[in-house]
Amino acid sequence: MTNRNARYAAHCALLLCFLSLAPFLITPGFCLTSRTFETKEEKLPESAVTSSASDYLNEVAAQGWYRWPTKKLPLKVFFLSGKDVQYFRDSFVETLKECFSEWSAASAGKIAWTEHHDQQSADIVVRWSSQVQEGPGGLEGGRTKTYSKLDLETNIGTIYRAEMVLLTRPPDRELTDTEVRKAYLHEVGHALGIAGHSTSRDDIMYFAVSDKGSTSLGLRDKATINKLYSDFQTVNSVWRNLQGRIKHDQS
Repeated sequence: MTNRNARYAAHCALLLCFLSLAPFLITPGFCLTSRTFETKEEKLPESAVTSSASDYLNEVAAQGWYRWPTKKLPLKVFFLSGKDVQYFRDSFVETLKECFSEWSAASAGKIAWTEHHDQQSADIVVRWSSQVQEGPGGLEGGRTKTYSKLDLETNIGTIYRAEMVLLTRPPDRELTDTEVRKAYLHEVGHALGIAGHSTSRDDIMYFAVSDKGSTSLGLRDKATINKLYSDFQTVNSVWRNLQGRIKHDQS
């Protein structure tokens, strides 16, 4: 084993140990990120300002660019049934599918996806949970874990698998449709490789979600996913199907 390979193997093993103790850590080789719901009493940090930058990739990729390999595209997404999960709503699944398609459209089809019906061979596995988890700034609305490997020479990581857990209901109230959509868009962003959080509240990848603001990807969100996958080619057949679906939904 070369020195470089030895250093890399030790690096990965250490990360796995750290992450078993610190679930909010975002590090190369194995990413675990979360989303929180903003409460009415919560004061947003002063750092959460509107940014004039065209994208925020440098903010969220300080420890490397993480991307799915082209051979994995279109990504196979498996949705575990939530019918036995307390507070689950059938509309959750359709909303999440729309969010995957919105990110795909934002990338001009570079990151295409398809629904898959075998959990073991899926690239992304999604499940719902009614178990509330407290985060540093509020309640976790979702948690996305990506399994990946970082090339230390290029600082580009390859994602091999992702798991998403989405909350069905915080304590004492139902989630609004706005909160659900914004949280799902955010978690899909993590699953596609946006590992960190934007510092601007106008971006979907801002760390907290409220019931205010747009429920769609903003210009900076779109610019960020396009920059991350800038050298990828459009997955043509899937992109044509996606365009047809979007036109149908708008008619």
